[in-house]
Amino acid sequence: MILSASEVSIEIIDYDEKNLKELRVKSLEKCLEYKNTESVTWINVNHLDHDVISKLLELFEIHPIVLHDILDGEYRSRIVDFGDYLFISTRMIIYSPQRGDLRSERVCFLLGKKFVITFQEKPGDVFDSVREHIKNPKSRIRRSGADYLVYALIDAIVNSYFEALEYIGEYMEHIEDNLITNPSVAVLHSIYLLKRDLLFLRRAIWPMRDVIDMLGKGEIPLIKRTTAIYFRDLYNHVSQAIETIETFREMLSSLIDLYLSSASYRTNEIMKVLTVIATIFIPITFIASVYGMNFKYMPELYWKWSYPIVLLVMFSISVVMLVYFKRKGWL
Repeated sequence: MILSASEVSIEIIDYDEKNLKELRVKSLEKCLEYKNTESVTWINVNHLDHDVISKLLELFEIHPIVLHDILDGEYRSRIVDFGDYLFISTRMIIYSPQRGDLRSERVCFLLGKKFVITFQEKPGDVFDSVREHIKNPKSRIRRSGADYLVYALIDAIVNSYFEALEYIGEYMEHIEDNLITNPSVAVLHSIYLLKRDLLFLRRAIWPMRDVIDMLGKGEIPLIKRTTAIYFRDLYNHVSQAIETIETFREMLSSLIDLYLSSASYRTNEIMKVLTVIATIFIPITFIASVYGMNFKYMPELYWKWSYPIVLLVMFSISVVMLVYFKRKGWL
């Protein structure tokens, strides 16, 4: 089966301790050459195409139910042991510094004795560090089997969680600074967006902990006991990521309380200023209202300096009240 350039792309990395081969293939039959080699083979499939994946699974004698598991994007992270091979479903989180957002993508693994097949929804992943380790002839991954390759790939996915959490942590600090200086509705909106991102991360990471726990128990024949130790260590990393998420969620709740307190304080400050202004105008308004009454016998109305004297009295009262409020610390 020949692949169209606009459809699926397949990358093959075949290696052992001494040799390394990297190639991109246009024919699925080319992948079959690496099914039973003595070296370790990583086949990475970009773009989930039903016909291509179905044919590839048929070539590697994989149960057809796996096709449904790969194409169904609603599945949580999980693991299924088929005896001769292992199916693992995970969720990869990619943080884009340019756009400043998070992107989620399902990544499925098929682990055989000497091969690992990964299925990605679209090009672009977090596996560049793994590729660099494979190119290093002195790295542990070159001396290990396919099970260690799966560990390295899942470890890269877990590291992507921490990168996303680091971005969220920095953004939370930025929001906290804005809350102090300008507690606007836009800041509150940003807090709720972060809460949504954290909930999204929690849903992705929590099932992953169960998957890694099963891989680290040493009960799966395809996972060597020496590799299971690494998965147990990775389990602690995932638990740490979950604890960080819970901490961030509590901090966001505190930020919402801080926003409400800041908004309330700002409202109180505005009300204080308005109250001071109203208080100053109470005696002035009283004087104006007294001399606004149209009684016939008000002799001071006919004085030569009555108008400037009344204005002076009003101004003096205002100044005295302002000085008094200032000394009281109300202004």
